[in-house]
Amino acid sequence: MGTGEKIAKALGFEFLSDWDRGFLESIKEQYNRNGKISPKQDNTLFNIMRNNDPEVLENKRRWYDSFDERKKQNVKIVARYYDCAGYFQGLVSKILRPADGKEYIPTEKEYRSMCENKYAMKILAAWNEKPLYESGSMVLLRASAPHSIKRECKSDQAVILEANARHPLSAAKGAKIYRILPVGSAETFFIEERYIKKYRKKS
Repeated sequence: MGTGEKIAKALGFEFLSDWDRGFLESIKEQYNRNGKISPKQDNTLFNIMRNNDPEVLENKRRWYDSFDERKKQNVKIVARYYDCAGYFQGLVSKILRPADGKEYIPTEKEYRSMCENKYAMKILAAWNEKPLYESGSMVLLRASAPHSIKRECKSDQAVILEANARHPLSAAKGAKIYRILPVGSAETFFIEERYIKKYRKKS
């Protein structure tokens, strides 16, 4: 198969990335103009074709078919964590801020890299674990609670308004986020589980 035929075949592949398609269209113009492409470009073309052989395509289809609501939720939760942490920024932008407005489904490699590392697993565990405190229950702020909250609170006692009020932003133990209303305050606050404890009424 000649170079021109390879390029034409590659442009017809179903699962081309935006970069791959742009590259193929560029070398197509170059080949039509000069009748050749560089050895480096030829190697990239080879890799694109190899990554789109029938077996690879079947694996991609199987992956996309398995991308259920649980995986979608995991991706969004972990992406918000990394958006603040400053890692996986290119992938995070595709997930949270897609340029075309369409939902981005990461490849299996991208998903495993971003969502199955030890930090991501802690974030997902914090979200999925049963809350220690139910809505309506009373809690006390721990001494380790953020100063910004303790400074604004009129009391160290608070009522739980909502568990999982936001996606976890820390991979630390007890990172589940609650929305609380301190006693005597009209302002609600977001706080991690590790900074509150059960309120025990004094006898």
